[in-house]
Amino acid sequence: MELDFWPSRPRTAGSFSKSRAPDQRSSGRIAPCWLRGSVAVAVLSSATGAVLAIAAAPAAYAASAGTVAGQVYQDFNSNGSFDATPSSTAAVDIGVGGVPVTVTDSSGSTVGAGVTTTAAAATAANPLGSYSIPIPVASTDAVRVHFGIPAGYSEGVDGPQSGGSVQFVTLGAGTGAVDLGLQRPGDYSPAAPAVLHVQQRPAIASLTGASSAPNTQPTLVRTPYSARGVNAGTTLATADQTGSIWGLAQLKERYAFTSAYLKRHSAVGPAGLGGIYLTDVTAPTAVGATAVFATVPGAGVAPTPLIDSPGYATYDWFHDSASYLPVGNVGLGGMTLAPDQKSLYVVNLASKALVQIPLTTTAAGDPVAGAPGAIALPTGLPGAAAGCETSQVRPFGVTSHHGALWVTLTCTGPD
Repeated sequence: MELDFWPSRPRTAGSFSKSRAPDQRSSGRIAPCWLRGSVAVAVLSSATGAVLAIAAAPAAYAASAGTVAGQVYQDFNSNGSFDATPSSTAAVDIGVGGVPVTVTDSSGSTVGAGVTTTAAAATAANPLGSYSIPIPVASTDAVRVHFGIPAGYSEGVDGPQSGGSVQFVTLGAGTGAVDLGLQRPGDYSPAAPAVLHVQQRPAIASLTGASSAPNTQPTLVRTPYSARGVNAGTTLATADQTGSIWGLAQLKERYAFTSAYLKRHSAVGPAGLGGIYLTDVTAPTAVGATAVFATVPGAGVAPTPLIDSPGYATYDWFHDSASYLPVGNVGLGGMTLAPDQKSLYVVNLASKALVQIPLTTTAAGDPVAGAPGAIALPTGLPGAAAGCETSQVRPFGVTSHHGALWVTLTCTGPD
């Protein structure tokens, strides 16, 4: 009698499996038996049950030991690498502490667990976000590493130093670092980002410092992040398009919002003190790519002629006595985008309220403004009126950070 059989390697000691080609036939049957404490294969007679042959099965996988180590970090530019060296083109990534890390073997048993190093416990040898988990014993040398994602973060992109929240590695001398990059909405920083800033331009030709008319001077400028020394930057918007502005928010890498603000010796833009302007900073010819985006109601009335009004050319901009008291009390203050970029927030200085403008986009990706809604702010908080009359306290700055809006209160003086 001839028997051909191919017992497969057991996954753990004490288990057994076998396979046989579908065209094989035999008059015996195969059964597992114990041979000196290990799994063996016995060939039994189908007629009498007598043992015809015994063959030792292949040995089970040996137990393994080792260490799983690496770092969890915030990948600001989403390149899948931990950028630790300061440069003019990339933000320095930082470790994320308190992240749970669990290691399981192929049987599903947890063989190691820990958390990444926190800021309080960080040292030169164990920096923020690092971890090292010893694995005393595992049923196999292949293990699964699972990272818990902290609230407010999301899994980053795969790269040389980021393999996802679940990774499979082999224990042993060749096991490399098991790292994970995380992302956080609102913290993304592209390589070599452009820096946008607003500029004040007086409405007096003799004070512009240039030969062109005052209303053609830049009010929104882009400067390379790597620029050093004197750098005039690139003009994105001019005074005749926006007038006097202060608030600034950027939507992704294409659009910039700016908001009207009253400044002495400078004219308010065509949309008045409630004006918000949109500039496409990627347009081939940036100057000319600015338009009124929305108008916040109740932001006050400009005490001076608007930049596109007939009275602009004849007003006494040198003395500008009409703007002396209203500065800081009318117009719009700080401005910021929600982390999900679905709302634009701006401070209405005149009404002392935070204004929310819902944002949607067209099929082409252009932002569209919804109806503004006012959010009352508690200007009477303890300490807000220190050294100032309560009636003169008003909100001014605003920013979003990790899911919360932060609003500053300031004393602007009498209305």
